[in-house]
Amino acid sequence: MSSRVEEQLLALTAATAFQLVWEGLKGLGKRIADHDRVRRGMHAYARNFLERYGNIKVLNMDRPVPLREVYVAAQAIPPRAMKSFSSVEELHKLFLLRGKRLSWPKARPGSKTDCLEHANKSRFLNVLGSPGAGKSTFLRRLGLEALLPRRTWSVPLLESLGRGPDLGAIELSRYEHDCLPVLIELRRFRTDAIDLALLIQNELAICGLPESGELTGTLLEEGRLLILLDGVDEIPDCQLDKAISHMSDFVDRYSGNRFVISCRTAFYKGYFSRFQDVLLSDFDDQQIASFVHNWFRSDTDLQYQLAEEFLKTLGEPAHASAKELAHTPLLLTFLCLTYDDRQRLPANRSELYRQALEILMERWAASKRIHHEPVYRELHVRMEVQMLAEIAASAFRDDRYFFTRRELTDSITHFLREELNAPKHLNGDQVLQAIEVQQGLIVQRAQDAWSFSHLTLQEYLTAVWHDDPQRLVELVRTHLFDACWREVFILLAGAVRQADELLLRMQQTAEKHLGNAVRLVRWASSKHVPLDDAEQTAARRAFAMALAFDISQAIDLDRLLVEEFDPGLKRDFAVSLIIGRLEAHGLEFDFNLVRDLIRDLGASHDLVYDFNLDCSCIWAQSNGRARDFFVRHARSLINAFAVLASTRVLSGRWDEVGPRVQALRHRLSWEASFHDVLETWRQLLGLFVKTLQLPPEPRELVEGRARLEKYLSACQLIIHCKNAAMRVSRSAWEDICQRMLNPPA
Repeated sequence: MSSRVEEQLLALTAATAFQLVWEGLKGLGKRIADHDRVRRGMHAYARNFLERYGNIKVLNMDRPVPLREVYVAAQAIPPRAMKSFSSVEELHKLFLLRGKRLSWPKARPGSKTDCLEHANKSRFLNVLGSPGAGKSTFLRRLGLEALLPRRTWSVPLLESLGRGPDLGAIELSRYEHDCLPVLIELRRFRTDAIDLALLIQNELAICGLPESGELTGTLLEEGRLLILLDGVDEIPDCQLDKAISHMSDFVDRYSGNRFVISCRTAFYKGYFSRFQDVLLSDFDDQQIASFVHNWFRSDTDLQYQLAEEFLKTLGEPAHASAKELAHTPLLLTFLCLTYDDRQRLPANRSELYRQALEILMERWAASKRIHHEPVYRELHVRMEVQMLAEIAASAFRDDRYFFTRRELTDSITHFLREELNAPKHLNGDQVLQAIEVQQGLIVQRAQDAWSFSHLTLQEYLTAVWHDDPQRLVELVRTHLFDACWREVFILLAGAVRQADELLLRMQQTAEKHLGNAVRLVRWASSKHVPLDDAEQTAARRAFAMALAFDISQAIDLDRLLVEEFDPGLKRDFAVSLIIGRLEAHGLEFDFNLVRDLIRDLGASHDLVYDFNLDCSCIWAQSNGRARDFFVRHARSLINAFAVLASTRVLSGRWDEVGPRVQALRHRLSWEASFHDVLETWRQLLGLFVKTLQLPPEPRELVEGRARLEKYLSACQLIIHCKNAAMRVSRSAWEDICQRMLNPPA
């Protein structure tokens, strides 16, 4: 924010603050209601409020950022969302339907409402939310909003306040009530007397307002204040009962004012019966996008389109877990800081999530100067991580993401007794409560259903639990081909000191799964032209396999035409007649899998697989007629011949067949008859089979496709794990690349 805008904003808020209190002071004596002294005091009050609450500086930010520039409107849902009677089983089904997205059961489109509108409608508002959900930020933003002129004020009054030309639309408040905001951080009850009237008086006194005690009393009696009480959960336990009683009495006595309090959801026990409770919802995709665009708004950021690039990164499948963290405002801030630092997210996602876990467990509380009692004596942070990892892994093995409270407390009690020799009478429920309130790592989702706050953290903790030689072996043996465990493998690779053992075992297990698909692997190994670089050579083997699958699918298609259609095929026919037959005979294959594998191996430009030989793909592109398909596919075959003849990445008699391919090229045209097009396509196909010396029974490839897809998927996972690992020795990686896509010895 420019200094000019800051000055105009200060002048406007100071004038607004004066206007808000002056009407209530007119009846007082001149000693208190001195116009100039009150105006100077309100100017100091506005400056103090803007300096204390107008900027945010959290985590490892090197400089504060104006709150009004990055703030995204908070949305709320009814707290009954977590008091529903959904069972653990029902929540699990809902979780799967939502694509494994953890959120409140009732947070459906249209169920969320603007939190500021709640503040307009409710005289007594209680804002609940998990750690880092934005409760304090909302109270600060509400206070800043209340220091702007009201939309209902007359034009002459607004003009008298000195409307600055550079402030734009922010100069008028969305807050409707003529109340001066006073923000009290309740953690001050650790050192200050539990006396809200005195704390409010002190807020006015430090700004030089005359007779602040009598002034405070008048404003309270007149109902001129918006009192923002931040952090009920930050009141010391020893003071809690006294503080709650005092706050309730204070609200009853000065009920003409407006009150907004905030509290962590797990801590709140219905302390204030007069208050409407609202629950801050997770950020949705639109809020995430708004926050990111607000964050990356400098001229340099706009020039390089950092907001768009970051959102694009979050949208990539590889960063789906990071995107899940982004639904929490605090962790989205952390991700923005990380991306801002290097213009990318780190390849080692395990380190990223370790830091996210550390933020929730320690750094956030430390940054707010909150000094909680330990979750449990002798349970230091590293030991707590191990305890949570044991809970996470045990559930993840059973495909469980929700727990009853009894399950959690039993697991906590068992761990503490085994590891810390805790007494038999230990109350695991108190430990769980501390984790809920202080860290928010485990949250309540329904009446008796809890989960980790983010699936990402459960996956990370599951990986941490498997950082053990015996557990690692069992993990590879049982879950290498399970897609649900892919992220755990990648996170484990980033968590272990050296990933050699993990990657070698993954390669060995993948080889054993080949079965009858080994024939194609053997063929690919014999056809590629090796290089000195083991990774590039493996990419060539993958390239050969992609080509073999494309050609074998075309051969299977030709057989299908002969077996199930008129062998002469003199007339064109609709594509729809054969698509169902292709699928029924199991002739489809995930070609993107092997092409991605080529790319992931860092293949050189001569291996960019863009021949478009995939029959299924061309069927989809064809304009409803089979003839269109055969022309397109024949042209792709001709293009493939030309590229392979020039690059020589695969061995074959390319020079011999070159003239024949050229002759067939001249025969191919859109004007040729359907029968001639089909014959040209068949001859090109035969040349490919002969030149590459493909296995004589391509149908065997069909039977081995399921196994081969899993094998290729495992190879791709090995590469992703290598890229995410902290360290992989060169010798181990070369050995793996030499074995990858080669027949087992």
